[in-house]
Amino acid sequence: TISLTLSIGIGASVASLKELGDLAQSSLDLALGRGGDQVAIKQPNGKVKFYGGKTNPMEKRTRVRARVISHALKEIVSESSNVIIMGHK
Repeated sequence: TISLTLSIGIGASVASLKELGDLAQSSLDLALGRGGDQVAIKQPNGKVKFYGGKTNPMEKRTRVRARVISHALKEIVSESSNVIIMGHK
């Protein structure tokens, strides 16, 4: 069997399409970071409402969270002019 989940990010009450897109993407990242299978609606004032998320989030949380973090890191690195990578103990 295949499990199917749906995550939706919505930006609300913004005049500019750019800001609306940014709010929607931020909402989607929040929904996925919380385990997915839910809707996140973000207002310009930063308030977020969540709906859904009734499936077992711990089952897929690690995989989803790793994907969200890797996408965010990829964007930060690609938008930066200098990137320094250091090892640690």
